Amino acid sequence: MARGSGEGKEKLLESAASLFGKENYGAVTVTMLLDEPGLQPPTLYYHFGDKEGLFVAWAERAFTRIEQVLPRAHGTEDSTAELLTKFGQVLLANLALDLRQFMRDAESLSRNESRQAALTAYANGVYSPLCEILLRGVERQEIQIDRLPFAAETYLAGLFAAFGAFGEDGESAAREWAVRFVRGFSA
Repeated sequence: MARGSGEGKEKLLESAASLFGKENYGAVTVTMLLDEPGLQPPTLYYHFGDKEGLFVAWAERAFTRIEQVLPRAHGTEDSTAELLTKFGQVLLANLALDLRQFMRDAESLSRNESRQAALTAYANGVYSPLCEILLRGVERQEIQIDRLPFAAETYLAGLFAAFGAFGEDGESAAREWAVRFVRGFSA
């Protein structure tokens, strides 16, 4: 397969999704990334520069896909609890990675521009849509939040904890956590 082939690039991104979604960045080797699709190092270097470049490209793709399916706060009459339930259900159904591990991995990247690109992908794909929902809840006086980042991180941490507690039933976990979250932050 030619190193400039779009097929090689796609196979590398699929390999990255499979490996980075399950393992921490440091545990995934270039050999592992190349062996899964049966590619050679020049394909990686041609398309992504190095393992870090592939990690960033994978993150940008993963979070763009999530952002495209997440519910948005504008243009709906849904309550904050309903929006957070939908947000949580969609996030749990479509997120093929551990967000906490991703954040640790992104912070550990060696190049500042890579760290920024990976964290920006997360911010645009997950954090901003969540903050829009929370701000809308504040505007509608359904919830009261003094520190938006704290509330967003609390929501995400609780969602993943509920997901584990409900035996990985994303719908029930998202619904139950949204109700508890809104009750806890009620205005």
